[in-house]
Amino acid sequence: MDINKVQKLNDMALNLKRHNIVYSKEDALQQAENIYGSDNDFSHETVPQHENELDDLRKEVRKLSFAMQNLLGDMKDVKMKTVQLEKELNDARVGQRRVADIPSVADYEAPKKDLSKPIDRNNIAPSDVSVEKFFYFGQR
Repeated sequence: MDINKVQKLNDMALNLKRHNIVYSKEDALQQAENIYGSDNDFSHETVPQHENELDDLRKEVRKLSFAMQNLLGDMKDVKMKTVQLEKELNDARVGQRRVADIPSVADYEAPKKDLSKPIDRNNIAPSDVSVEKFFYFGQR
C-alpha cells in the first residue's frame, strides 16, 4: 500500500469519526477503505518523461546551482563590506565625539575668584598670602 493512500485513508477515517458517522477507529478505517476502494490506488501511475527532457532538467539544475553559488559569494562580499562600513562609521562618530570633548581655549581661562574667601582647609585666603606682603618693591 502506498503512503499517500494510507494518509488519505487516515484523513477520511478522521473525518468520518469527527462527523459521528462511525464510533470507533477500526470502523472508521474499514468504512474509509470501502469508500476509497481499490479503484483510487494511484501509487502505480508514473508521469511519462523523455530522456532528453531529463537531461535538460539536469542542465538547468546545474546552471541554477552555479548561479546560486555566485549569488551566495556576492552576498558574503556585500555583508563584509557592510560590516566594514559600519566599523568606519562608528570610528568616525567616536572621532567626532573626541573632538567635541576636547575643551577649547576659552574653557582654560581662569575664572575670576573672590580673593578674600578661604580656599583651603586652614581658612587661608589668597589675599592673606599675597606676594606684595612678603616682598618689598620699593617705597612704602
